[in-house]
Amino acid sequence: MVGVTPVSYLLGLKDSLVCSIKTTGSSAQRSGTLYVADGELRADLTGATMISDGAYLYEWQKGATKGLKLPATSSVAGSAIAANGGFDLATPLSFACNPWTTDASFFTPPDSVSFSNSL
Repeated sequence: MVGVTPVSYLLGLKDSLVCSIKTTGSSAQRSGTLYVADGELRADLTGATMISDGAYLYEWQKGATKGLKLPATSSVAGSAIAANGGFDLATPLSFACNPWTTDASFFTPPDSVSFSNSL
């Protein structure tokens, strides 16, 4: 599966997928690997990781002990996550996906990172 679309499209498929992604149409380009399954996602990007469990967005920098945790429906969540190295889930992505066997641990934020609504 190849295309250009926001993440909501991939989440709506209800498939377990692993995708190579690159943001398009924004000034801060991000690329990496996106995992989606059961309405959740994880994006391992260059320098940062983000997880959405449907209720919250978590984002942290590689090696950091502090990260962001924001309500997924917050009007500022996307821009705050993008400013810290992630991307707004409404940002168009170019992607190439393949089926993936779900590993639930991919969607659990690490215990080694302390999450708050600001850094």
